[in-house]
Amino acid sequence: MTGAMRDPWVVRQHLIGVLNFYHPDCIDRRHGGYVAQLDERDGHVYDGATKHLVATCRGVFNFSLGTVRGGPDWCRPAAEHGLRFLLDAHRDRERGGFDWVLEGRTPVDSTRYCYGHAFALLACAKATEAGIPGARTALAETYELLVDRFWADDRDLCRAEATLDWEFAAYRGQNANMHACEALLAAYEATGEDRYLDRAYAIAAALARDLAAETDGRIWEHFTPDWEPDLTYNRDRPRHQFRPWGFQPGHHAEWAKLL
Repeated sequence: MTGAMRDPWVVRQHLIGVLNFYHPDCIDRRHGGYVAQLDERDGHVYDGATKHLVATCRGVFNFSLGTVRGGPDWCRPAAEHGLRFLLDAHRDRERGGFDWVLEGRTPVDSTRYCYGHAFALLACAKATEAGIPGARTALAETYELLVDRFWADDRDLCRAEATLDWEFAAYRGQNANMHACEALLAAYEATGEDRYLDRAYAIAAALARDLAAETDGRIWEHFTPDWEPDLTYNRDRPRHQFRPWGFQPGHHAEWAKLL
């Protein structure tokens, strides 16, 4: 980090610059939520209907952060707008969990990914810190869902992926757990409730201490159902968007921050 980026004023200006790029064009008045598909060169919308759970959560987080950091007045209503869509459109109240991808408001991929649920928890945590109405209740509900559905007590870690009917895949991974740890820390910072911090610590100890001891102190990405390092998973697809093969230096940097 350069000296300039240690200056809170510079960081705040950078934050506002990012938010200004997206707002108001990202506010979807037709379907709700955000339009995340804005071209980075000129900001034109190239897909106004696809709603990805992670993109929705990141929008809620960003506008909530803008609210917390004293950004423009439109940050709060933008955060409220996104949180409503997250809870009303992505969340499946009948079967539990959050749908992964929507077309407008219609689910087209209902896979239950822990990765996406971790981002939902993070969004609710930052919205709670920003004082967005309903956020603290949503935070507690999302936490209970994460623990009830994804948590494996014998490992102090989360399972990665389930069907709409909550049948879990054999794959286990560190990435979803890393983001769950991040979200739990944010939940603790927003509420002061020890249960969030305790579970974040449990994940960190299990992955960054216990399992890393089996791979020379580095954190492997992929595991078998018994949490043994799966050294061949996606070896033929090292550029996979969510599950690349091998040790990931960026994830080690993230873990250094979280620890």
